[in-house]
Amino acid sequence: DTAVACFSYDWNGNTYTQSGNYEIKLSNEFGCDSLLTLTLEVNTVDATVTVDSVTLMANAGGATYQWIDCSTGFAISGATNQVYIPTVDGSYGVIVTQNGCTDTSECKDVFGVGVDEINSVSNNISLYPNPSSGFFTIEMDAMYKNIEVSIVDVSGRILQRYFYNEGKIFHFDFDAASGMYFITVKSGEKEKVFKLVHDSTEK
Repeated sequence: DTAVACFSYDWNGNTYTQSGNYEIKLSNEFGCDSLLTLTLEVNTVDATVTVDSVTLMANAGGATYQWIDCSTGFAISGATNQVYIPTVDGSYGVIVTQNGCTDTSECKDVFGVGVDEINSVSNNISLYPNPSSGFFTIEMDAMYKNIEVSIVDVSGRILQRYFYNEGKIFHFDFDAASGMYFITVKSGEKEKVFKLVHDSTEK
């Protein structure tokens, strides 16, 4: 026999959880033996999730993802990327499909959504105008080095990412559909996250 299974495989009264070659010898009442062989491939799915502040990331790479709201059990529309940033506090999980197998992660609680400051670079860092028609500015109270700015949609997909050796004021021209986006500003180990309301009809 040759078989491919997800997580485990039952064969002749035995359960196997690892890939390999297996044999069973059967004897009949006349003393004749039969040797059964099985070549088995067992596939698994990494359904673990890492939580970083208000960002959830499925640890499995190259898979298919569907994030769910654990309070309702329903799938979150459009949340099909490896990374998901919730728009409200709650409990979230992800359904991961890989190698023809599907598994669901444990639910993870997320708190502090909507709080702009997270280990902030500075209390005086600002983003304006907000709402924005596409043109917006990030301004810091001093010069900072090794700055990274990311624009992320509500499903966790990184749309644009910028890197600067140093700076204080940065201007952006963002072209996307109207909606809410997350702007993350990092400098070293510190960061700040803004919610940007984008109205493309005003551009």
